[in-house]
Amino acid sequence: MSSSGEFHPFRLPVPDLWLDILQKIKATGMNTVSVYLHWGLLNPAPDVIDLKDWRAVQPLLDAAKLAGLFVILRPGPYINAETTAGGIPHWVTSRVSGTLRTNATDFKEAWEPYLRAVAEVTVPNEITNDGPIIGSNCLYI
Repeated sequence: MSSSGEFHPFRLPVPDLWLDILQKIKATGMNTVSVYLHWGLLNPAPDVIDLKDWRAVQPLLDAAKLAGLFVILRPGPYINAETTAGGIPHWVTSRVSGTLRTNATDFKEAWEPYLRAVAEVTVPNEITNDGPIIGSNCLYI
């Protein structure tokens, strides 16, 4: 039987603490952790995608693997998670003339570079590549 916990690394922007949190999730008997990535924090301005320091995804995936947890990655673009605008960067609202969270071309053009960058980091970490990711809602994974 599998069970899953939830972890939002953007709520604890101290990568050195992530392993401890993930080990505690594992200690409760869970074997999977669902992880939101926050588009607005990782892509704070147009053409700026920051996957370094506390925004880095790889250290989180490494910690999950070390803790013995599978990962369900949820990079959005909309994450809800009780975040302002569901994690959608505020700059998007001035760039998208159509309705957000639709198939509008300009909305897709806004999130596409972000999800491509996330996919570049996460694809090598899929379970088929001996990584911890067993699922994702990332359109490019």
